[in-house]
Amino acid sequence: MIKYKIIKNKNIKYNQIINISKLKDTFWRYGIKSQKKFLKSNFKSNDLHILAYKNNNIIGYVSLRMSSFTKNNNYKNYKYFLFDGFIVNKLFRNLNIGKNIIKICRKKSKFFKMPILLLCKKSVLQYYTKLNFKVISKKNYLLINYQYAGYLLRYNLNYKNTDLLKIKFEKY
Repeated sequence: MIKYKIIKNKNIKYNQIINISKLKDTFWRYGIKSQKKFLKSNFKSNDLHILAYKNNNIIGYVSLRMSSFTKNNNYKNYKYFLFDGFIVNKLFRNLNIGKNIIKICRKKSKFFKMPILLLCKKSVLQYYTKLNFKVISKKNYLLINYQYAGYLLRYNLNYKNTDLLKIKFEKY
């Protein structure tokens, strides 16, 4: 049986950081030490970690990191969740674990009244669009302090095709 947990960063335990780092390193091969350093230094206390467990082993993970953007060159900041580090252990794919993790993220988005933004490559674009994420045209956003050649997707964002989003990324 798969169990899911939502943990605020300020409550994450050291062994969870180690296990998340090991899982992430199966895909993003920067080394467990580097993964652990990233998890310790790039999250604010209220950022969320969504974990999928099987027999006390983490088999799925994503973080919802809080950040901000502005619309149409005004100075009002809007909060959003950055959907980051999504991974499911290869042995457990095609069991809807990823879809369940995303469902939890969407519920949190609605509960906190904060949209989700995510960056993705073309190879996974169809997966996210099937799960109700919408592509934002490249002409309608500017990534501040970050460069990315892929796609920007949104969920639960009050958005018009004429909006220009200036999206700030926290330190990476």
